[in-house]
Amino acid sequence: SWSTSRAEEAFNAALPPGWTEHQDEEGRIYFHSGATGESVWRHPMDDLFREIVEYQRSVVRNGGFHSIEDEIAELEENIRRDLADWMELFDEHGEKFFYNRRTDDSRFDDP
Repeated sequence: SWSTSRAEEAFNAALPPGWTEHQDEEGRIYFHSGATGESVWRHPMDDLFREIVEYQRSVVRNGGFHSIEDEIAELEENIRRDLADWMELFDEHGEKFFYNRRTDDSRFDDP
């Protein structure tokens, strides 16, 4: 089924840049972001996968994409606006990083 294949894809999905998979002393898998130092039990893309499944369920339930086109267009516009605030820069050692003009945040992984 569609949901089963999506779940398989999510389980086998590549990690976002800067993330690595590890096992603790009890054999449990966790994920670590080298850029932020954050460690989490769930795959870093888990929320996105769940959101995609919800969109698919909505499309099936409502008989097509027409029911969510406006929502998708709004999400795309928000993403474009948020990404426009980021600049690619280089530090004094020539290492690339990204800086957000609006929030004053900086990070090494590409937003």
